[in-house]
Amino acid sequence: MHSLGFRTPLIFRWPERIPAGRVSDALVSSVDLVPTLLDYAGVPPVPDLPGRSLRGPLESGGEPEPVSLVGSARRTRLSAGREKLGDGRLANREAAFFVHTPEWRYIWYADRNLDELYDLEADPDEDRNVAADHPVLVAMFRDRIADWKREMGRPFAARRSDGAPAR
Repeated sequence: MHSLGFRTPLIFRWPERIPAGRVSDALVSSVDLVPTLLDYAGVPPVPDLPGRSLRGPLESGGEPEPVSLVGSARRTRLSAGREKLGDGRLANREAAFFVHTPEWRYIWYADRNLDELYDLEADPDEDRNVAADHPVLVAMFRDRIADWKREMGRPFAARRSDGAPAR
């Protein structure tokens, strides 16, 4: 759930259309790929499609507008759980959500109601959890996750930690 687990290079190549050799640390997401490709194909923006086109910044060499990235993953944690690992230990699968901004990385382990917050400027390696020092930010990021879940239309809140629908 930490940055190193999600940082993936994104490479675009189109000679004479996209300048070569440009490197950016801008926050973009895989959901930006479809709007970008549709934009290049000349398809008008699709209402309610998640993501944004990166065509303008790619061609101009500028940076895309800063955003907060929100996402989730089922995280495996070793414990007395349901899934057996190759070495015989057991693991639990738990719902985890994140909000990443240029300044902050917030992680919420929903099943355990555990908050982690990292100041990326002071602590780029995400070693010091400062959630207890910033309750207003934690509440704001939790609200952003709730908004994202509604926007995505997925029943995250109605699922058990093993992924089965809640009854």
